[in-house]
Amino acid sequence: MFHKALEKDFKNIFQINKVLFTHAKLGREQQVLLCNITRTIPSTELGEERARVEGTIAIIGKLEENFSGYFQKCMMKAAKDILNRFWFGRTEEQISMGD
Repeated sequence: MFHKALEKDFKNIFQINKVLFTHAKLGREQQVLLCNITRTIPSTELGEERARVEGTIAIIGKLEENFSGYFQKCMMKAAKDILNRFWFGRTEEQISMGD
């Protein structure tokens, strides 16, 4: 229902070619945005279907390509009309997944 719109927006915001809806620990493909949806609140208003979606996003890749603050820097460059549909938390953590 909302996955295609969310995928399109994430591609625009983070300048990435592929979005997968899965948990980061299950993904091994690099340079792909991984979105783990934890809660969805759907609603219908004036004939439009909407949803409030909560979750986490991650990118698996080399530290040189996905430096600390990567998400924040992408959001600073993104179009404001797209960002106005989102609220992003400020927590960013690097996870070591081995070599």
